[in-house]
Amino acid sequence: MSQLPRKNPLTLSQRRCAEILATNDVHKMTIAQIANEIGVDPRTIYRWKKDPEFIAYQNSIAEQAMEDFLAETYTTLKQLLREGRSEKTKLEAIKLVLQNRGKLVDKQEHVHEMKQTETQEERERRIIEMEKRLLED
Repeated sequence: MSQLPRKNPLTLSQRRCAEILATNDVHKMTIAQIANEIGVDPRTIYRWKKDPEFIAYQNSIAEQAMEDFLAETYTTLKQLLREGRSEKTKLEAIKLVLQNRGKLVDKQEHVHEMKQTETQEERERRIIEMEKRLLED
């Protein structure tokens, strides 16, 4: 018998709490303020913060918030590029944009020289001698 997809086991209050915590750099709320906002005791929030499902949901919200933040990051980079006052700032912005788009990669070239100390003939003679010794054993 197949199982139906499991619904989010978190309550509405838990989800709201996780969303606030995941974006608290914007809200700047204390645990007590969050508890008051969603109508629970602050100890409840501390208990939720240990729940793996609560943690997973909070992390997924934080990841989504970072994706949303990416657009703002690109806008700021473009603004620095267009309106930056110093050439250094503009060059750094260009570098970041190009690196992000895969158009600029750091390359290091390694050159290794081998000095040939024996001739091909000497090398072949040495190989033949080694083969003879192997066959003798």
